[in-house]
Amino acid sequence: MQEHQTDQLSDLNLQADSDLRQSLGASVKWSKFIAITVFIFCIIFIILGIMASSVFEQLIHKLPSDKARFFKDFPAGIFAAVIFVICGAIGFVYYFLYNFSAKIKTALLTEDQESFNTGFNSLKIFFIVSTVVSILFLLSSIISLF
Repeated sequence: MQEHQTDQLSDLNLQADSDLRQSLGASVKWSKFIAITVFIFCIIFIILGIMASSVFEQLIHKLPSDKARFFKDFPAGIFAAVIFVICGAIGFVYYFLYNFSAKIKTALLTEDQESFNTGFNSLKIFFIVSTVVSILFLLSSIISLF
């Protein structure tokens, strides 16, 4: 089946000219910048989540016992764990964007078809997961209106 698809592409005389290489090079730079920026923000939010959970725990101990009854049973580490899971999921999704950047850059430098295919496969996975998550959040927002 791969040979059939390759034959169709070669019949169309599709070639990677310099304009395509420049566009892909710009896409590689921007996708790498965006992915690394998201990774950095995830790390910052994880650190802030850990700090906030320790501050939250200290505040619980300062409250009078009648007002802190609800919070005494609530472990403060849950807040940090939720932040960690959310940032981990976001980082996992953006890993595919970073992988696209790295593989396409390698493919452009070495003209390796396998790296090229792997890079675009990572981009496909990134867009599929991002789209599904966006649709779920959109549906959640619509449902919360009713």
